[in-house]
Amino acid sequence: MNIGAKPETAGQAETGPGSGSQDGGGRSGRNPDAAGQLLRRLSVLPALLVMSWLLAGFVLLLAGHFTPVLTFVLAAVVAVVLVPLGLRLTGGAPPDAERTPWWTVAAVLAIVVAFLGDQIAFHSQFVIIMRDPASYFTFAQWISHHGSLPVPQDRAAFGGATGGGYYFNSFAFYQVGHTIVPQFMAGLPIVLAGAMWLGGAHLALLAAPALGALALLAFAGLVSRLVGPRWAPLAVLVLAVSLPEEFTSRSNYSEPLAQILFLGALCLAVDSLTRRRGDRLLAALSGLAFGLTVLV
Repeated sequence: MNIGAKPETAGQAETGPGSGSQDGGGRSGRNPDAAGQLLRRLSVLPALLVMSWLLAGFVLLLAGHFTPVLTFVLAAVVAVVLVPLGLRLTGGAPPDAERTPWWTVAAVLAIVVAFLGDQIAFHSQFVIIMRDPASYFTFAQWISHHGSLPVPQDRAAFGGATGGGYYFNSFAFYQVGHTIVPQFMAGLPIVLAGAMWLGGAHLALLAAPALGALALLAFAGLVSRLVGPRWAPLAVLVLAVSLPEEFTSRSNYSEPLAQILFLGALCLAVDSLTRRRGDRLLAALSGLAFGLTVLV
């Protein structure tokens, strides 16, 4: 009787809850963390989309062919590769991850939407170059119409004088030889140019609140990964009501776009350290996001 009982006990140990939780079956397989999966994917989606747009726009701007059709087509091609790959690899939770309640996801989305509405209601309209937002706006306006850099000097617009006393440098724009070079990096203007193509100057002025809201979503994903999903709403709320976040998300500053890339890169880096499959691909995507932050 004792000899017959040992195989039965061993069989129960092999098929018990402990074994099922190790290979993805058992209780965890029947009840996946759907809320956590959604939050993880939503937090990296903005970075993946921005990466696709910047990769396409930067290459075309360097080539002098930054046009609406070419940029949207090339960005869509890049996104077809990057977005499904990134979302698939970040979807699964680590074996010891805390289960995410649905109220956490709902609270994060509610804060993000409320922040977006508040920032839209109080967004600024910098178009005259006195501060950085107007410089980015003018930069974006030029490349959205001409598709190339640098900006040529148009002396004919000022009477065609060839003597001294004419200078084309100004706030945030340098005079280099017979051209004008913008002071700032091209990342944010490339994004703003896309908004101008879709809805003109008014939509470009609303890009800052949208980018700020997406940055909050990326921050929620990072907090969920490092601290725990239940802390994500509180962390997002604290960041949303902070003065630096509100200030930079009401005007076309580059910080919200940099947040999307930087925080998204950190989320991908954390996932690469906690996944058994696809860790190198996640690390590569993280490195790409970190690198594109320099463009912003």
